Amino acid sequence: MAVDVPQAPGVPPLLNQIASVQNNVVLLVADALEVVGLFQTPQWGLFTQGGQPAFGSGSTGIIAAVLQALGPGGQSVGGVEYRMDHRISTAPQEQGAFLSYNKVAMPWEGRVTYIIGGTSAQRGSFLMSVDAAQATLTLFNLLMPEYTYANCNIVHHDFRRTAYKGVSMFAVDIWIEQVRVTGTAAFSQTATPAGAAQVNGGTVAPTTPTPAQDAAAHAIPGQQ
Repeated sequence: MAVDVPQAPGVPPLLNQIASVQNNVVLLVADALEVVGLFQTPQWGLFTQGGQPAFGSGSTGIIAAVLQALGPGGQSVGGVEYRMDHRISTAPQEQGAFLSYNKVAMPWEGRVTYIIGGTSAQRGSFLMSVDAAQATLTLFNLLMPEYTYANCNIVHHDFRRTAYKGVSMFAVDIWIEQVRVTGTAAFSQTATPAGAAQVNGGTVAPTTPTPAQDAAAHAIPGQQ
């Protein structure tokens, strides 16, 4: 229950002090939750369909510095890029005019920059993992704290190392492209049997061949 303390000479501003203490507590709790969030599951970079980081930890912020110091992979996400394009189809008309008649969404593209440190063996293991992932048809998800872009595949990666930059720590850019997973149409009760889809695993009723079919099956090529 709130106590109404009058504003008078000699009376301390108790309500103001209580409000100040409450604000400090709220700020401390918010800071604690933010620090704890840094050490939870990473939310940036490429992830498998099962929600696991595609290449190790994939952490950011303070936890990235801890990983590089301790050496469990020496890996962090340095940047994420995303691009989405649409194409408008046009057709030429008379007197140099054009008609716009359709708009199509292109597969989105993205790039994830990984900062690789750690030991020489750990850096080599990361590069081997990227090579193997790019050679497959495995689908990944591009995750950010605010949104997830699903179903993408690695189409390119590159890095640059020199004697002055990238000896023990370097950046690897991984390019990804959306893979649109679509279903196949199945038709039933069509107007003609030729329009129906093929069915595997059905029961086949055997029939006895006619004498002409039996003779044709046993005929020797080149002989009448």
